[in-house]
Amino acid sequence: DFAKIEAGKVIPDIQVISVDELIYDVGKLVNSQAHKKKHAFNYETRNKNLAISCDRRHARQILINFLTNAIKYTPPEGKVDFWAERTAEGDVRIVVKDNGVGIPDDQKDKVFSAFERIDDAYSKEQMGTGLGLSLTIRLAEANNAEIGFDSVAGEGSEFYITFQSADASLLVNKNEEVKIQVPRGHGEKILLLEPNSEEASVVIGYLNNIGYEVESHPASFDASLSVEEFSLVLIENSLVDDQGEVFITNLRQTLKNANIPIIVMSSRAFDFDTESYLKMGIDICLNKPLKLTDLAQTVARVLPQ
Repeated sequence: DFAKIEAGKVIPDIQVISVDELIYDVGKLVNSQAHKKKHAFNYETRNKNLAISCDRRHARQILINFLTNAIKYTPPEGKVDFWAERTAEGDVRIVVKDNGVGIPDDQKDKVFSAFERIDDAYSKEQMGTGLGLSLTIRLAEANNAEIGFDSVAGEGSEFYITFQSADASLLVNKNEEVKIQVPRGHGEKILLLEPNSEEASVVIGYLNNIGYEVESHPASFDASLSVEEFSLVLIENSLVDDQGEVFITNLRQTLKNANIPIIVMSSRAFDFDTESYLKMGIDICLNKPLKLTDLAQTVARVLPQ
């Protein structure tokens, strides 16, 4: 996404979005991360029926970046608050506030710079590329939104994004839009190779709920799978990137059905990445972040009828 923005290839899909739904959606998504660090995590909208005009995926990504940073840079048993409110000017501001390590005054100018990290002992222990907030401010600019923050070293930070308000009445018929028909499975067995336990749990829960049976292995596969009857394999791209075609060849030779459909769920979204996966023998490449309805339709499409 960062590379696409730098190349001017990101065009927002502007639509009217319910802020209530956005807050609940993103808050629910990161709740488990906050819970793992024993944070008190609260999310709410302080004014009901707020609406904004922006690209839904971009808005989610911006807020997820804010929240994951707040959770990451707040030591265990801290506090993270996430809310939306109307400003005095009539715009909509969404805020993430924490009581974490904060940002020293002499380092505030590097917050939105690419590959920069705050230079303190706790921050250095945290994983990350230093691209999150740099990407965030570019996504905000693409959606005519403004980002800002206040922070005190040792006391915490408050990051916020201000969107132009939209007419909430346009949301009335939102639930009347054409609903995507989600095809259901009939007990077909799917092998999931996904090292990220949180992402795996989402995929497993969803596919099981719509009629499939999912067996998950976090990082690899072994000969024990040769006795099982799978109809489809889902793989996270990092497992393929290191070994390439050898990984796919060994997988097909291990499983009973050498022609089994294989779908890779990829965070590498360029055309040449997709072409590379197809050349390795992968049938379909789905780019992250995944829409679960797209996953369901793709699974149904490639499974033998």
